[in-house]
Amino acid sequence: MNKYLKEVVTHRALDFKLTGFNHGSAGELMTEKLIKESGKYKNVCAQLPEPMIKEFEDTINILGLSKREFITMAIQSSLDEAKQIMDEIDIFEYVAELSEDKK
Repeated sequence: MNKYLKEVVTHRALDFKLTGFNHGSAGELMTEKLIKESGKYKNVCAQLPEPMIKEFEDTINILGLSKREFITMAIQSSLDEAKQIMDEIDIFEYVAELSEDKK
């Protein structure tokens, strides 16, 4: 399979796979509705270097994602990976040992 055909097939396969996934303006509206209904939300603010913001904005524009969509997925991905690493190294190993020693 040549490169172009592989890219077209990959694009169409991903498009089919993600068609049911909430994204774009419909996903934004649903997210906004869920946030307002729950009454539980917080803004996440951080000052970042201007070149990083430019790259971020260029990237989300190319991908057709909102800032909220991209940031939400990025934070969730990072949290999942951090939890996996913390579980792998058993961050509470010595805390548990200290608790047992005090008994």
